[in-house]
Amino acid sequence: QTDAAINQGNSGGPMFDLAGNVIGINSQIFAGQSGGNIGIGFAIPADDAKPVIEKLMKGTTIARGYLGVGPQPIDDDLASSFGLQKNQGELLRQIEPGQPAEKAGLKVGDVVLRVNGKPVNPDQSLSYLVANITPGSRVPIDIIRQGRPMTIATVIGTRPSEEALQAKATGADNDDMSDDDDTPTVGKIAPNALGVTVQTLTPPIARNFSIDSSVQGVVIAMVDPASDAASKGLKRGDVIISANGTPTPNPAALGAAVTQAKSSGRTQVALYVVRGRQPAFFIGVKLK
Repeated sequence: QTDAAINQGNSGGPMFDLAGNVIGINSQIFAGQSGGNIGIGFAIPADDAKPVIEKLMKGTTIARGYLGVGPQPIDDDLASSFGLQKNQGELLRQIEPGQPAEKAGLKVGDVVLRVNGKPVNPDQSLSYLVANITPGSRVPIDIIRQGRPMTIATVIGTRPSEEALQAKATGADNDDMSDDDDTPTVGKIAPNALGVTVQTLTPPIARNFSIDSSVQGVVIAMVDPASDAASKGLKRGDVIISANGTPTPNPAALGAAVTQAKSSGRTQVALYVVRGRQPAFFIGVKLK
């Protein structure tokens, strides 16, 4: 990030220091309503760009490493829910079928701490570390699974084209459901310590909220407006697949997971949630 005066049309051009050294390639700005520079600009570091430029000059195809995962940063709430240290590791919220991560045995809910010995943190994300590994390399990935540290050897794949990745990123968010529709309410339970009312996900409800038929969990029927769940953006129609890594196929299972968290002294629970046909995600919710 830089406060240099980058304006429209500067992207792709060099950024110099006072000694005339190229230190980056201008990439984008955070613009005001006028579309002009307001003192917040971004550039690709020269150290990152140089090896790519050298390969392009030689006519070499750029190949980036790829795992086939959907990583999620661990915020304070999730760190508290999982009992993890802050700013260390990333959570796997999605594993693509047939890709290197699945072949290696990585699972949704794993926390990746290190890739090939390098720590995953806000300064070097999981995607960044993997992208800079030569495809075909076999590297150790250090993770935490259900509180247990593990090391999984993984063969890094080749990152697909941006067009192919974009084609995978299809999702639907059916947000038009009114509170007085005719969705069945079989198995509904009262608001619990999470501040939500849930019910078992049935095929008719799944169709109503555009949920894939393979998803198993409990669907949120109502959210207490004063709860942390509401402030975190959970809403009617969201499906809770698991809580703190424990599957929640019915309301009783969710209640048991919450009780277990409380008895363990936890003040928050990590929920694995799917909304419509969007990729599932983790969210830390404070208990009442």
